Amino acid sequence: MTTLTTQTRQANVTIENQTGENLVSVRVAHKYSDTKLKHNLAWSLAAGQTGITAFPAQPVQYNIGIATTGRDWWIVLWCDAKGDYYMTTPQNAREILDMGEKFTHLIAEGMVAVGSGVVLTGPEGISKGAGVAIGATGILISALTNTESTAGFKQHILRESDANKNTTIVLQKNAVTFRSPSGTSTTGVSKIDSGQVNALLKQLEG
Repeated sequence: MTTLTTQTRQANVTIENQTGENLVSVRVAHKYSDTKLKHNLAWSLAAGQTGITAFPAQPVQYNIGIATTGRDWWIVLWCDAKGDYYMTTPQNAREILDMGEKFTHLIAEGMVAVGSGVVLTGPEGISKGAGVAIGATGILISALTNTESTAGFKQHILRESDANKNTTIVLQKNAVTFRSPSGTSTTGVSKIDSGQVNALLKQLEG
């Protein structure tokens, strides 16, 4: 049945790691255009430290109805245990990739936000580098979420049939797939130059 009025629904987002690497931090930005519905989802440490490939679900909201004009837009960013950063790069990502120094500066801000005095612990102890990765991915994905532009975001539309069900984001080194009950979308992935991240990490360790 078609919904005539605009109504808000909730879907549950999960992460499935098929990269072949342990992941330290995963961030997902979701925004529904034409509204203020924005979500900044974070998964970190435990799954990557234990080698678990499935991350627990987190909620996002979206609108349905014949009068709605918005779309669901997504960016996924992660850092693995090797210190390599990856980000979804659909065809409209050129604007973000061309940010150059501004892009790496956002990562640098994340490292400064963590600071050398932060110590994170886990089942086997978590390195300062893991804390840096969490801070860096958090700062960067927040900056991208808070822009009004959808450049660099992948469109994957959530529908009525996705309400209260899982949308699984499958991470691979060369692709990311969004899998919902209503349909599947796939986009490309690019590795981010982590040179500046590593340089600043050495400064913190010094």
